[in-house]
Amino acid sequence: MLYSLVLIDLIGEPYSILKYDQLVHFYCYFIAALLIWKVVSSLNQNSKVTASIITVLAASGIGGINEIIEFLATVFIPATNVGGYENTAIDITCNFLGACAAIPFFRPS
Repeated sequence: MLYSLVLIDLIGEPYSILKYDQLVHFYCYFIAALLIWKVVSSLNQNSKVTASIITVLAASGIGGINEIIEFLATVFIPATNVGGYENTAIDITCNFLGACAAIPFFRPS
């Protein structure tokens, strides 16, 4: 299953870093942060630092909603193979790191 595929075995079980799923979370929230930046930077002309913080927090918040949806999937669909607390914590971390990685690409609107 592609979801569980370990791309590079940086840290072994129970964390299995770096998996395909973690890379997808990183990439998705990198892109989400770039899109959110366009909106936030057009609304907040005061400080790039403030707009960057708001952008990263907003992208991370969307990542939290994604994790709630994954949790609901495990409740209603038993064979999701989504994982437990470790998976959720690693996904949230990848979401945050992806959003932070976008910061150097933030340009004024």
